[in-house]
Amino acid sequence: MDTQDDVTASLDALPTQLAPPSAEEQAEQFFKVFIEKNSDQVVGSTVVPVPYKWMNNYKRFVKGNASTPPGIISFASLLNKKGVVDLTTGAFIVFVNKEAFELLRQWYGVQDPEHLKWIPVVAGDDGKPLIETVPLTFRAVAVAKQSDLVDIAKDVKCSRAETVGDLKTKILETFDVSPNVDTRLWSYQNSDWYSEYKDDDLLVGQANMVVSSKLVLEYRSSADEPWVSETGKTANSSDDEALPAVDIGSGSGGSNNNNNITRTYGSGASSTNNYNNTSSTTYNSSYKSPTTYSPYSSSTYSSTYSSRKPGETGLRNLGNTCFMNSALQCLSHCQDLADYFLEQDWRRDINADNPIGQGGRMAEAFADLLRKLWSGAHRDVSPYDLKGLIARVAPQFSGYQQHDSQELTTFLLDSLHEDLNRVLKKPFVEQKEAEGDDVTAAQEAWERFSLRNASQLVDLFFGQYKSTLVCPDCDKVSVTFDPMMYLSVPIPELTTMVVDVRFIPADKSLQHTELGIEVLAKSGTIQDLLLQVADHMDVPLNELVATDYLNSTFWKIFHESESTGNINPGTDKIYVYHVPSNEAADPIISVILYPSTPAYQSSYYAYSRRNNDPFGFPFFIRAPKDATEDDLRKLIDVQLSPFIAQPWTATTDADNHDADKDDDDSDAELEQAYQEQQGGAAMDQQDGAAMDQTPEPTIVSTEAALDYTIEVSQYERSDVRCIHDFENNEPYTCTDTQKECIALFFADDEKSRYASVGVDDAIMHESTAKLKRRSKKVDKQVQLDDCIRQFTTPEVLSDDNKWYCPQCKEHRQAKKQLEIWRLPQNLIVHLKRFSYTEHYRDKIDTRVEFPLTELDLSPYVLSPEDKQGAIYDLFAVSNHMGNFGGGHYTAYAVDKAGNWCNYDDSWVSSAQEDQLVSTSSYMLFYRRRSDPSVPAVVKPGEAEMAEQVVGKDDDDQAMQETDDGFDDDEDAPPSYDSTHRDVENALD
Repeated sequence: MDTQDDVTASLDALPTQLAPPSAEEQAEQFFKVFIEKNSDQVVGSTVVPVPYKWMNNYKRFVKGNASTPPGIISFASLLNKKGVVDLTTGAFIVFVNKEAFELLRQWYGVQDPEHLKWIPVVAGDDGKPLIETVPLTFRAVAVAKQSDLVDIAKDVKCSRAETVGDLKTKILETFDVSPNVDTRLWSYQNSDWYSEYKDDDLLVGQANMVVSSKLVLEYRSSADEPWVSETGKTANSSDDEALPAVDIGSGSGGSNNNNNITRTYGSGASSTNNYNNTSSTTYNSSYKSPTTYSPYSSSTYSSTYSSRKPGETGLRNLGNTCFMNSALQCLSHCQDLADYFLEQDWRRDINADNPIGQGGRMAEAFADLLRKLWSGAHRDVSPYDLKGLIARVAPQFSGYQQHDSQELTTFLLDSLHEDLNRVLKKPFVEQKEAEGDDVTAAQEAWERFSLRNASQLVDLFFGQYKSTLVCPDCDKVSVTFDPMMYLSVPIPELTTMVVDVRFIPADKSLQHTELGIEVLAKSGTIQDLLLQVADHMDVPLNELVATDYLNSTFWKIFHESESTGNINPGTDKIYVYHVPSNEAADPIISVILYPSTPAYQSSYYAYSRRNNDPFGFPFFIRAPKDATEDDLRKLIDVQLSPFIAQPWTATTDADNHDADKDDDDSDAELEQAYQEQQGGAAMDQQDGAAMDQTPEPTIVSTEAALDYTIEVSQYERSDVRCIHDFENNEPYTCTDTQKECIALFFADDEKSRYASVGVDDAIMHESTAKLKRRSKKVDKQVQLDDCIRQFTTPEVLSDDNKWYCPQCKEHRQAKKQLEIWRLPQNLIVHLKRFSYTEHYRDKIDTRVEFPLTELDLSPYVLSPEDKQGAIYDLFAVSNHMGNFGGGHYTAYAVDKAGNWCNYDDSWVSSAQEDQLVSTSSYMLFYRRRSDPSVPAVVKPGEAEMAEQVVGKDDDDQAMQETDDGFDDDEDAPPSYDSTHRDVENALD
């Protein structure tokens, strides 16, 4: 593979230039091998950056849109002021795969081959192809003896496609060390050499290296020389003992991770904060740590300097891994799970042959981390090994970007389950709908699930849902019972907004109606809005279309599932059209009116009309499948007829009678088409205020139909691109209601015959009284009960999530309801704080009140057997602070003594119960009581009381031990946490 170095390609390496074939032949050969999308490139291949302008000219030429060939290939436009190719401006670069570029070079040649660069395609953090325009940069130092530790670290660049051995060689070259030495490469973080990269053949991109960390390469000339990393270790040293500290200064290059601010205290202890600027404290990103070079100073606070109580051990942040640390702390404080792993019971359950498991590796890594967390020997430990394994198994968690603690928790529990699944060979199990009574059906469903899934994780964390679907057309009811690992509940929104809506009736004799529709400000949907419009106007929901109308065109045609959070209630007016359905259920398509057709502007992919503003009032029709131009004209003429301007003349009733009589025959066909489009049914008059007013009917024009040119276009606001023009009499079928439209183009004389009569007039519905207040916040607190109650409330499926009805044999927007059938021993409640819309993502910061003890879920449990004694106590909380896509995760959990602790990566401190409920609470971990009257989680002091020996002699002995003049912590160094914070405050 060609690598990402500044080595230029030589002329000798390029094939001889050939005379180019014809444009048609070039197009056939080039597009046969050209990979257009970067995401479709092949890992291990190479690409060449070609100026966008040259490639655009080439495509225009071979597609017949330009008569002049593009000329010789030049990379001059890619050079920066220093004359070096700059690939940071990707918008002006097209990456051409090697096979396609060779054809271009043979046909057109390269003017400046010294600037030609071969760029490798590597596997990115998510496992997908990545064009590596910028290599990785590490801070590294090479050491052979203690005195070398004072060397200043240097930047070393390396491609993801190179191996660990290649990286070692580059570090040796950087520090002028002979390659004929033994080497060991270490990752160095938080004053600890805690992970060695042993496989020299492993690709750097797959080695799970942290760019923001430092690398230490130790080397020796002979096997008799000691390794620097083993200095100070004895034969009795444990594997967990901290290795010698080395201070790698920030130097001039520093880290590529701008979110990490590393500060050195004393001579080596450091703290790395990864808060994505959401902390209340503002840090100076230009701050540089003091460059102190005393690697073995006694003032260095090691992670093993003094012990902690078991379970009060922190987890180091490896670079935006606070989400993982939060989840791991919560799971490690699950008493049942911790006992299972700490007592080594898990080893007998390892399923090494499970094809979807990890052969026990995930269970072993998790067990090893739990052992360290509960040993009481460490103030903090590194989850590096577990993180690396998770990243290799689940590419979505690779790299060092922020992720979701709930998604990580779900993955980890499922992975542990498969590693420890007692079912060695999974049988095929057919999924069935429930039959008979619920008790029998639920039990049968659980037995089918257990045939493939039987582990301690299932026993501890799995419950069961009851899912009910009801078809809106045939009333078919489908019931299934499904396993449940966690309870993901919505947070009821407290703020509503009132949207200004104009209803456009299908019957042109009726006036428009103004309505005020109240919806949820953030979590409301267009479907919620249309449901209210359908109710007010007494029309079917599936015949309504919501649009963002402005200046005679549709800026947007809304999908039912879209959020109303995209609507500005103060300025936006939503136009809702009634488009009656027909027997064929033809798709709906919009019709936009434009002035006379401007000249075509050619491009190689479409025709485009620009700067011709639409006019008049747009509308919708139902276009039949394989519609001809005549089919569409009949439907369009019916809609346009009321808007044909008629000359005003004074007439008598007799004149009108005669005129009507003469025109009966000419209007018969038009009237019949109009009635067919209305579905053959008379429209009901609008309700509310509309019932009190009888608008004047619009007379269907007797004038000749308007003349226009018709095209089917792809509509994007001010840009209309023709995709079907009927020149060859080819039929048309609408495939995308949101993107496609029918464009009508009118000559000036025909445009003058069009009159938008009555489109600005509207009657007011009684709901418009709500428009006086645009928003309202409900004055109430949200309880966890409210969230669970909303979770069990029936909902109508969105249009893009339809259910296939086995009775109708069609996909339907069914009514769905989820209910709790049985609950697990340990319940994880996920508060759905993150909301997603087309235009933005947001976090719901509503405070949810939840009980710390005696959470009674029996009202929500359907199983008669499981309903009794469904009482839970809280033992952990995962918190998320900040906004969507960033922020910081922490955790609260109960230690073995019953005390609440705050786990903030490496920092562990005491917490009070009144801190636990906050707007940051994200996941709640509850344990079920075996006896409703006995707490499932120990309370402060109960553990000590249970172990206390009652008796006078024991009391006297305890008194003597208290009075012996010594305190257990008297000779201990100052508190690590307090000293750490004091120094940090002083530096600030």
